[in-house]
Amino acid sequence: MIQALGGMLKVNDVRMLAVALEGLDNILSCGQKHFLNENSENRFSIVVEEVGCLDDLENLQQHPNH
Repeated sequence: MIQALGGMLKVNDVRMLAVALEGLDNILSCGQKHFLNENSENRFSIVVEEVGCLDDLENLQQHPNH
C-alpha cells in the first residue's frame, strides 16, 4: 500500500497527488499510534524510507508550485 501511494507522488494530477499525500499521512499517523518497533520508531515510516517515498516527498517540496 505504501509503495503504491508513493508511486502516485510522481503524477502531475493535483487531485491524485492530494489523495496520495492524505493516504500517506493517515498511514504514518496510525503507525505512530499503534505500530512502534522495539526502538519506539514508527514501522511505517521505515517502510516509507525503504521504498523511496521520502525522496519523492522531498522532491515535491522543491516543486515550483509548492
